[in-house]
Amino acid sequence: MFIVEIQSLAMINILQQAGSLKSLNQMADIRVVVQVNALERMIIVDGKTEFIGEDYWNDNIQNILYPFWTSDKDRLIHLNYFSDGSYGIEKKKYVYDRATKERKWKTYQWREPTNSEVGQIAETLKEKYFEYQDTEQETIQEKLFNEYGRWTKISWEGIRMIRNFLLADCDWTQMPDAVISSDLKAQWTAYRAKLRSIPQDYDGQDADAVKFPFNPVMYARFISLKDAEGNDLNAGKAYLDTIDQFGSFTASTYGEYAKRIVMTIASNYKIKNPDIIFAPANVSDQYVETQDELDALLKKIQENNV
Repeated sequence: MFIVEIQSLAMINILQQAGSLKSLNQMADIRVVVQVNALERMIIVDGKTEFIGEDYWNDNIQNILYPFWTSDKDRLIHLNYFSDGSYGIEKKKYVYDRATKERKWKTYQWREPTNSEVGQIAETLKEKYFEYQDTEQETIQEKLFNEYGRWTKISWEGIRMIRNFLLADCDWTQMPDAVISSDLKAQWTAYRAKLRSIPQDYDGQDADAVKFPFNPVMYARFISLKDAEGNDLNAGKAYLDTIDQFGSFTASTYGEYAKRIVMTIASNYKIKNPDIIFAPANVSDQYVETQDELDALLKKIQENNV
């Protein structure tokens, strides 16, 4: 398997025509460092794709590219910079066709810049790629925190999210190679079943009425409690068999989970398919770029659709 990540025959042809594509044997240790699709406002760094918002592109990237790398009548289409310092650039120029006496766009391979110049612009675009990620992430987190980070009253939406966190935190207990006894594994299985049944067990009730089950670690402490004289306080109480093994979260606990919800949603929102290099026109519609689209995403989350 070769490290080079060229995603289409079209791009291979571009590089071949530009004289940048070496033989497969020569390419074995070469990787694509930075790829740019200027038409889609897309930058790929080490195989990870970022669709850049129009405002950020115009304010922070277009001004770097203009006028040497792209201009009104000589537009950058693709730029690929490789780990060995070679590159491939495709542009399209608005030219006059003397045969047809018409002006039209003509695609061509651009070889004017030196390897060093391409390396410098690739490094600058790489910096802008990470800068955009940080800026976008902060915007998303701020919006999500305003939505979830200041809970004054727990909602069923929040209960489900917390329940899912609690389940995820103990997924390891159900793995075949989990180093726990069969009795302890059975307790974890019972705990997970109780978590899953919370919506049904509290059907028709307010979310703040929910009491979460003790997990097996809490139960071990619970069953070992003694009074001042050393007598067992909870002797004979089977796991999750009594009401005092269920409890409500405090406001501070909900606050901590609110932060975790914000971070998780923001993180998951940022995950994009690194294999999509030249996306169809409708692919970019899957990613949020405007305030209205972000509001729509939050509405889906509120409706428990994400």
